[in-house]
Amino acid sequence: MRSFLLSYRLKQLSRDITKQTFSDTTERVDAEVLKQAQFMLYSDMLQYAEDEPDADYRVIYEHFVDETLKHPLSQHRQKRILCGIAVACVVTLLVGSMILQPILAENLKNVNIY
Repeated sequence: MRSFLLSYRLKQLSRDITKQTFSDTTERVDAEVLKQAQFMLYSDMLQYAEDEPDADYRVIYEHFVDETLKHPLSQHRQKRILCGIAVACVVTLLVGSMILQPILAENLKNVNIY
């Protein structure tokens, strides 16, 4: 299970690093070039994980992410977390209103309004 989760997180990290690196360039990058760079970085990360069996995600992260990428990657992660929280709140409000509306309608059905 650890290797599956680690490989998934490394794949996401390689995608984020590649997108951030190529977003700083001024010229437009082809999608095929972007995927190739992502695959190369991902394979390098997996090779590093095999060479260092005690290396966890944090060690691999520190090895591949330099100081110029740490801040943009952390901002990107914070934005994804806030977006997830916002979606969860909206879903909670929608589901809550769908559940509470029939209950309130049933309870207020026989209430006299003056």
